[in-house]
Amino acid sequence: MATGVPKLTYANAVLASRASRQITAIFDRTQVAAGKWAMGITAHKVATEFVLGELGWSTFESREAQSKIRYFARVSAMDSDRWPRKCLSMMASTNIYTEATARLNFLKKRFSCTDIPLEYTGDQSARFQLFNEQVKRRIKEKLSEQWTESMSSKSSLTLYRQWKVRGVTVRGLYTNSRGSTLLALARAGMLPTRAHRTKYEPLDPLCTKCGREVETIPHIIMKCEPYHSETNELPRMLGLEGEGDDGTCEETKRTLEEWEDEARRIR
Repeated sequence: MATGVPKLTYANAVLASRASRQITAIFDRTQVAAGKWAMGITAHKVATEFVLGELGWSTFESREAQSKIRYFARVSAMDSDRWPRKCLSMMASTNIYTEATARLNFLKKRFSCTDIPLEYTGDQSARFQLFNEQVKRRIKEKLSEQWTESMSSKSSLTLYRQWKVRGVTVRGLYTNSRGSTLLALARAGMLPTRAHRTKYEPLDPLCTKCGREVETIPHIIMKCEPYHSETNELPRMLGLEGEGDDGTCEETKRTLEEWEDEARRIR
């Protein structure tokens, strides 16, 4: 994916078509699929916001917005006798726009960049570096805002939404192990506990091991006797709190692996 992004976004600044939104949507879906593969959860259904939050990747639409806004700012700063500037002036005076400029206006509104001015120095040199930094910062802020808002409708991400900072994930959390996969599902609120499975299966939600409480993620990790943890802090156990892993997440992985082995024998 890292090598594919430059190729996929080549000439993003000037190219546009009626299918631009559909094309970027396809790229974004492919990126999410790559993220699921990296976390070892390709066969599981999780919220897109979870994948983007774990990896901190920007969307292809935001990359397109940044490219187009920067490009057209450079064109608008050209001398009035340059033909690209003349084209922009002509479109503005006739109120007739190309697909690229129409797409530009849409993206500027979507990422709240309509009020960012291109400033000039005393000798009338455009301050492109300052402008580019402001655009990048605004798009990043808007992405985080959209990410947070879109999670509000996902009940599975209640805990994740409360504790997670976009793109900040404990180093070494995913190690291509079964425990890592189960931890990812627990962080995403999609671990197949009995409470979760009752949504689509007619079964008793009580924990089959202790028989006292509903089998939920907190119950498995912190309360059920066979898997009980001394750390009674779910966000920390899931790696959602703290800057580094002190071994707590590894303990959680082992707990989840033991739970899965037991659940398979009971099913």
